[in-house]
Order: sequence, then structure tokens, then C-alpha cells
Amino acid sequence: MNDVARHTRLKRRGSTYWFKAKVPKDLQGRGRFVTGKGTPKTDEAFSLRTRDPDAARRAVVEASLRFDQECDQLRRELAAHAGPVALPERPLNGAPVSLSYRQCVALSGRWLREMLAVYEAHPDNEEGNALGLDLLADAVADSTTEQHVGPFLDRLLSDEGITVDKPTRRLLVGEMVKALADHLRTATRQDGGDFSPAGGLERFPEWEPPGKPATAPTGGPVVTADAVLKGWQADQRPEPQTFDQFKTTVEAFAAHIAPRHLGQATRDDVVSWKTGLQAAGRKPSTIGTYMTRVKTVLTHAVGEGLIPGNPFAGVRKPAAKAKKGTGRRPFTDAEAVTLLTAARSRPGYLRWVPWLMAFTGARVSEVSQPMVSDLREQDGVHYLVVTEDQSEGEEATPSGAAVRSLKTEASHRRLPIHPKLIAEGFLAYAEGLPKDGALFPDIGLDRYGRRGSIAANTLRHWVERMGIDDPRIAPNHSWRHRMKDLLRNSGAPPDVQDAILGHEAGRNAGDGYGLGFAVKVLHDQLCRIAVPEGL
Repeated sequence: MNDVARHTRLKRRGSTYWFKAKVPKDLQGRGRFVTGKGTPKTDEAFSLRTRDPDAARRAVVEASLRFDQECDQLRRELAAHAGPVALPERPLNGAPVSLSYRQCVALSGRWLREMLAVYEAHPDNEEGNALGLDLLADAVADSTTEQHVGPFLDRLLSDEGITVDKPTRRLLVGEMVKALADHLRTATRQDGGDFSPAGGLERFPEWEPPGKPATAPTGGPVVTADAVLKGWQADQRPEPQTFDQFKTTVEAFAAHIAPRHLGQATRDDVVSWKTGLQAAGRKPSTIGTYMTRVKTVLTHAVGEGLIPGNPFAGVRKPAAKAKKGTGRRPFTDAEAVTLLTAARSRPGYLRWVPWLMAFTGARVSEVSQPMVSDLREQDGVHYLVVTEDQSEGEEATPSGAAVRSLKTEASHRRLPIHPKLIAEGFLAYAEGLPKDGALFPDIGLDRYGRRGSIAANTLRHWVERMGIDDPRIAPNHSWRHRMKDLLRNSGAPPDVQDAILGHEAGRNAGDGYGLGFAVKVLHDQLCRIAVPEGL
């Protein structure tokens, strides 16, 4: 084999690249490191199946980490059992249990101490540790940490004779990643001859195995997630997508407290669930949404007499304070011109939805779902009806057509068509479509029968591909932020801004009176906004 620069375990045989490493002396003849003749195996070598040097360098890093992890795992086995052992897959025992966050941290700490003790006696891995840190950082960024620490975690749980539920496993994986990083950093120091005590071990509490699982009271019924969800659904009649979101979250909380049921949930359960979500890296706003969903459903269950009280009552949501300068921002004139100019060469909704959002300030779902019949004219003003119904005063949506929904009551409104849209040919586009069909029939339907999510995702990726990737930009919603500024700067009164954007006004009791602004008033105000130069 010919050596290849930059990695001592990367070799070349002919035109193909190979992985080759020395089996550590203390492992030769142990586990699988035995030749077919029964003699100690001194080298590990296999083809990386590539002739590309760059691909080979990437592959050898992953192969090195897998090899080093296997060696470390075998050392653990040898330290725990006398004599050579293989690495069989051992089944986990018992029903899944839920561990507290404290228990997850403690278990990862117990594993770290074992790894440090074993490695300190056999510091023979100087390349793999530094490489492992780099690869582990990539795994965290790519959300592939399970495949790096999963084998260690399975063996650890097997040693304890327990299985864990999915939320607990996610927590454990996160803590095992931190512990593995601590191990690799300490091992890297030891490779250089620095055997000073590992720091940070005091953060790990003592591991306390879970006790006997609590059981439901014999005198009362078991309250399942399915039972409380069905009752809430029948009473509140949420949209299918909303119900699925609530169902997923309620079931996750129910799994967290299993094998106890929702009627036995306590305030401590809620706090530990919240703490676990924070440890798993969930955003404060996301955790708040999860807590609101479960609290809402359980409040209904209390009212129906299914559970004695709501354990979420009084538990604070995490503070979701945004850092200054990190909030959403509108598209600039230059960004707007770039996107709208590029959209001119695209077909169907890819051409018109960005323009509609830019010159109406509407949500992407609102301009994706209308029918051709929702395009109207009154007093010489062309406008688009934004409504959940098929169309105002007309027959219902035919079977198989898209489902339509709006965010708030104020979202039901009439959107004047800006003269720039007419000059671009939007009305001519609509006139060429069947009168009883969708305004944008080329938008596919998602599993809930809606067009908005398909359009939103497609346009989001398009904006990012156009090079507008500022994290403060919301590829679709930034059009609404832009329209709000344009209306402000044009002198539009706040209530007119609300009427155009579909915001709830609520400044006084009189805001809810009457039918609202005439479409001509809204049109005249919309015509005052500045059109960016270059369009």
C-alpha cells in the first residue's frame, strides 16, 4: 500500500483508498481481533471503496472514529469481565421507563468516569481523539449524534437492565454527547502526557437507578391521552392540522410520565418535562407552545371531570426574550427588486404569489388558496376576496378541492389589487383560467388539503437560493413586514393598515362596529406606497 499524506490511517492500494490501523496491543487476540487461524490480529484494514482522494479523506475520519469507539467499548467490556469477550447485541429488559433530567446527567457521568478510568490505563489513540472531536462537532451540527453515541448508550442501558422511552433517550443522547466530548478532550491531553485530573466531574450527581414504577390507583379509571384528546376534539372541533399538532404534544407529555397516566400527573412532572425540553435544546418559544397545547387539553379534561386538576396551572413558561437586533426584518428595496425581477421568468404561482405578497402584504397562505371567482371588481377597483368559504354568496367548494382557512377573524377581508400588479399582467393571467377553478391550480395540496404549506416551503427555498439568507429574514413573512413599513411611511392611518394587513385592531369598542372600510378607500391608500426603483 502507498501512503497518502495528511492521515496516517489512509492508504492506497493501486487506485483504491483503504483504511489501515494498528490494533492496540492490549486488544490483540481479544473480542473480534482474532484472525481466521485463531492468532492475535495486529492490523485492521478494509477498502474505503473510493478512488477520489477528497472522498477518501472524509471516509477515513468516520472509519477512524468507529474503530476507536469499538476499541474503547471492548476495553470497557474487558474491564468489567475477565477474559476476552465478543460484542454481542444484548436485548434490553423490562418495559420502557422515563428518567428525570437529573438521572440522565448522572448516568452519562457514570459512563464518563468509566471511560476515563479505562483510557488512562491504555492511552493508545492519539489520532482518533482529535479527529473524534471534530467529527462529533459535525454530528451535533447535522443532528446525527444518535449514531455516534447510540451504541454506547445501548450497552449502558443493558448494563442497568432497563429500557427508556423516546423522550428519555433523546435526553440521554444529548448528555452522552457532552460526556463523550469531555472524554475525548481529556484523552487528547493524556496522549500528550498531561495526566492532570479531569475537570468538571463534580457537575455529575450520583446515579440512582429508577425504582419500581408507580401504578395507577386501583379505585379509579386510567386516563389516557387518547381519551382527553377525543373529548377536546369533539367539543372544540379544531382543524385537522391543529389537532395533529396537539395530539403529538399531549402524547409526548403522556410518554414522559409513563407508566403513570394523565390523571396522576403532577406539577413536578410538568417542571421535569420543561427542564428536559430545555436540555434538549428546544427554543423557549417552542417549549411555551408545547406547554400551552397540553395545558389547553387538560383544562378541558378537568372541566369534563376526567382528571382532578391541571398540573400545568401555575408553571411558568420559559422566558422567550429575543436579543436586540435579531428580530424579523422586512425585505429591503434591493432585495425586493431582486426577487420580483427573478419571479417574472417563472411560471404560475411561482410568478405571481411573490408579487401578490409584495403588493398586498398578505400571508402566503392567503394568496395561495383563493379561487378565480374570488377576484372581483367594485367601483372600478379590482380586489381579491380572502375568505375561508368557497366564495362570498356562491356555491360550496366542489368535492376534492382545496381546504381553506384563515388565521383570525380580521383575516377575512378584501385585498385591493395594486396598479403595478395589473400592469404586470396579473388580471390577464387570471382571465385565462377556468372561472370555477383555483387561482393557482399548479400548487399541490398537502395532506390536509391545503395549498399554503406547499407554496410557503417552495418559495422559502427559492429565496434562500437567491442568496437572501439573513437569519432575520422570514422568506414569506418579510413581505408583510415590508408592507407595514410602506403603509406607515405613506401616512396610512393605523386602522387602515390593520384593514389591509388583516390585523386585529381592538383599539376601542367601536372598532368592531360596521362593515369596515370601503374597498376604494383601501385601494386609494395602497396606491400611495412607494414602488422600488428598478421594477
